Amino acid sequence: MKNYICIRLGNDKSYPIHVAVGDINNDNKVDIVTANTSANNIGVFMGFGYRIFSSMTPYTTGNQSLPIYVVLANFNHDPYLDVVVASTSSDTVGIFLGYGDGTFANITTYSTGISSQTQVIAISDFNNGNRSDIVVANYGSNGIRIFVGHENKIFLKYQSCSTGYGSRPRSAAVRYFNHNDWIDLAAANSGYDNVDIIVQTC
Repeated sequence: MKNYICIRLGNDKSYPIHVAVGDINNDNKVDIVTANTSANNIGVFMGFGYRIFSSMTPYTTGNQSLPIYVVLANFNHDPYLDVVVASTSSDTVGIFLGYGDGTFANITTYSTGISSQTQVIAISDFNNGNRSDIVVANYGSNGIRIFVGHENKIFLKYQSCSTGYGSRPRSAAVRYFNHNDWIDLAAANSGYDNVDIIVQTC
């Protein structure tokens, strides 16, 4: 017996490729955000409970940006979730700051490097600064880039780490691997058929 609902995005050519869920407006109901690759936007569906959702509200990620991955996190220390999106064609990560009522500010983008073809985003506090930092797997440039969160809701600094020529990292995950006080990360390298563990020591 099937027990599911189908939510229309309003565009048969939107090509949603990734989805994130969370409580965007703090009403204790689950909301949905999609990365709509062909439509070059993210779509926000507000949850009303009982598996009922609003129609999609789109937020543009830029012309021909090709967004492929979305994450909900808090980047400005207010009580509301924000959205970060990876766009593989424009070589950027973009942040939509949430207002807490289900709406978002326009996107602020940060370059992931020329021809980086960003794939996947992970969120953690890499420098123990009590801020959300962003790690991206860059398939095209064979590396990982970490954007360090700043108190003014912007990312002034980044750190890059090569995974090797032709490694083609497709995804990244964060975890403590060596039981110290610094978060580490793992990268899945499709070109090398391996996983890199990148350990922080300080």
